[in-house]
Amino acid sequence: MGAAGPGGGRRRGAPPTTRDAALRVAAEHVALCPGQVFQGTGTLTAYTDLLVDSHQRMFWSD
Repeated sequence: MGAAGPGGGRRRGAPPTTRDAALRVAAEHVALCPGQVFQGTGTLTAYTDLLVDSHQRMFWSD
């Protein structure tokens, strides 16, 4: 998770600023905690939309 260029790049601690960047983050989250998507928002699309410009991340484990 390194720094990326302007217009949607990711910096450590910064939220994704574009939908494409958020989709990459969402894919990583699904790999770590699929319940976050499938038991939370229900779809990858809905979860991706929540990540754009959001500093909040919630994970849980069973």
